[in-house]
Amino acid sequence: MLDARAELLDSGAYDAVAHVVAENAALARPERVIDAGCGTGHYSATLLPLLSPTARVLAADIAQEAVRRSVRKLGRDKADGLVADTWRPLPVRDGVADAIINVFAPRNPGEFRRLLTDDGHLIVATPQQDHLIELRRALPMLDVPPDKSQRLAQDLAPHFRLERSSTVRYRLAISHETAIALRAMGPSAHHAHGDAATSALPHAVTVAVDVLRFSCL
Repeated sequence: MLDARAELLDSGAYDAVAHVVAENAALARPERVIDAGCGTGHYSATLLPLLSPTARVLAADIAQEAVRRSVRKLGRDKADGLVADTWRPLPVRDGVADAIINVFAPRNPGEFRRLLTDDGHLIVATPQQDHLIELRRALPMLDVPPDKSQRLAQDLAPHFRLERSSTVRYRLAISHETAIALRAMGPSAHHAHGDAATSALPHAVTVAVDVLRFSCL
């Protein structure tokens, strides 16, 4: 899954999403950022050039290899790594982060609030219902529930207030290899089985992602 994610992200396919995440995270010029569900470190790598030279990232993921890749990508002078389950209490002190970015990854609202300073921000990227819809019609993949962003804001409401919402939407031309990578890089790689005929794969897909910026209550 990490190999597929690295291949796709390095191709620039999701650069538009990464830039909107980075711009939202950089608004308050955070010095200490937690990348919760860091994956390959791609989104933090897009963010760091927008911050001060002294800013640092804590790359956190349940997968040890993901943390290793992220720290390698970001550089040990800019990043530390943490192997941890987001669903459980995280071994990090209270109020040490100015921003948390969470891109297509599990969320723990109470823990995220605990880790953030009172003026900190949480930036979440989540797919819209028609994200990769053409691919999901061709291959067995998990559905995206309707109104996911609204439900997310409701789930976070005890701890966070929605400040702004941006939608990143565009058509992405894809090859057969890219189609397989798109499926393999996400949760569908674990939960769905079987493949459609190669001829049925689309040549372009819809990328539709909401980027939400929350402030702390």
